Amino acid sequence: MKNKSANPGLGNRLRAIRQYLGESQTVFANRFGLNRGNIDSYERSRADLPTRLIGWLIELNVNVEWLILGRGNMFNPDRRGGADDKYFSNDELDVRLDFWKAKCRLLRLSLALARQRILENLGPEEVERIFGDLEE
Repeated sequence: MKNKSANPGLGNRLRAIRQYLGESQTVFANRFGLNRGNIDSYERSRADLPTRLIGWLIELNVNVEWLILGRGNMFNPDRRGGADDKYFSNDELDVRLDFWKAKCRLLRLSLALARQRILENLGPEEVERIFGDLEE
């Protein structure tokens, strides 16, 4: 029995990113230190994307809400400033803040997915045991 992703649209969106970049599965996989089979599994929704891959995609300016939920545009507006400057402009600080907010949203989505899987497989008592200490 093949594993199925809890979010099948995610695989289609990963494929869309790869195709937008004009890369084969092999080239795309090499970019992230993965193999072609991994990318194929993710694109076919046979496996969930690892958090580290999602993080790398965010660093490529992929919109995390589009990637996970299919909302908005594929990429965030490019608002990079002078990262090599000793002091950052307000725009650069905004970009960095947006980046960390996206990472926090990703972590919340990952936790929600983990909680749902635990609920489905082990039940509400196990969810409470594992997540009971976490604050929103």
